[in-house]
Amino acid sequence: MLLFLAYPFPTRVDGCSQRVSETPDTMAEPPKSSVRPEIPELAKASAFKERTPMSPAACGIECGVCGLNLAGACSRCGPGGSVRGREKEEEQQRILGAPCPVLACANLRRIPHCARDCAEFPCDNFSTGPYPYSAGFLAMQQRRREGAFAGKPAGAAEVLVPPAYWEELAAADLELIERRAPAGRLFGKSLVLRVLGEDLLVDAPGKRIYGMGAEGLAERDDPLLRLLVLVYLLNCREAPLAGVLAAPRDLASGHFFTEPHAIETGALVKTFGADPERFARAALRLGGEKQDLGGLAYTLLPFPRIPLTYVLWLGDGEFPPSFSLLFDKSVERHLAPDAVWGVTGLVTRALLRAAAS
Repeated sequence: MLLFLAYPFPTRVDGCSQRVSETPDTMAEPPKSSVRPEIPELAKASAFKERTPMSPAACGIECGVCGLNLAGACSRCGPGGSVRGREKEEEQQRILGAPCPVLACANLRRIPHCARDCAEFPCDNFSTGPYPYSAGFLAMQQRRREGAFAGKPAGAAEVLVPPAYWEELAAADLELIERRAPAGRLFGKSLVLRVLGEDLLVDAPGKRIYGMGAEGLAERDDPLLRLLVLVYLLNCREAPLAGVLAAPRDLASGHFFTEPHAIETGALVKTFGADPERFARAALRLGGEKQDLGGLAYTLLPFPRIPLTYVLWLGDGEFPPSFSLLFDKSVERHLAPDAVWGVTGLVTRALLRAAAS
């Protein structure tokens, strides 16, 4: 990964339009004593210096083939979420006052390599900054990706599950995760997690998730479900409910939930707005519990520590029907904003499926 020396641009740290702190336009210089500009010295370093094999950085740059790294003028980076990747981000924050936005985003979302593992690549973190790719390269990536994903099911090109998530879960202390989630242990490294009224078997070594129905196990081939189950298991904490309901935009990270991450309720209104009994049946099928909140409200449990309440406000002559989505404020202790947004999509989709079946 290139060492980004200044970021005088709006950037996205967590996949949204969030600004990170900006540094002055003057570019930081490495210590003079650490720079060896002589070309022969670089050649010697490249030819003879013993190096530990490295993975490319989150952006895709391989520091091991860069002369600046060989000369000691720039420290190496690492994949997003890796120990080295996090160390590099801390170094940049300490020395430069702001991290590389690409690396910060990849670390936050545990995405090892953006071009391979992130469905949003190429995102604004690349297109609004000067490094490391040209506008022409990014435009080519966008154009070819649109063609490569043509004809696939809706969402197929939008949700990718980084292999590192499965690896991290397989290596984790499952007793700790059992307690935090909470979840059950069936055998070995397999966990049983309750999701929307259904028990799911999470097979970490096999990288599979199965529904546990009366007729046996049935694999759940749903990328969004797999991604959110892994994110929840890896990040949930032993934290009590706050007892305070809040719409996503009223959370501390509420700025995230604007376009393109505004909470979508149009399909809910179209399906349930004129048929509240249908909404009640769908919510109950998913294990929903009725609430007294003024409108027709049901709380569902997409995950054991993440209650999500849907409120249908019936229309009248003046106002059309509408929906409100409310989380317990403790959700922010477990999930990042993009995962909170993903949970609303998962539950909304489940409600619409339940209504159609």
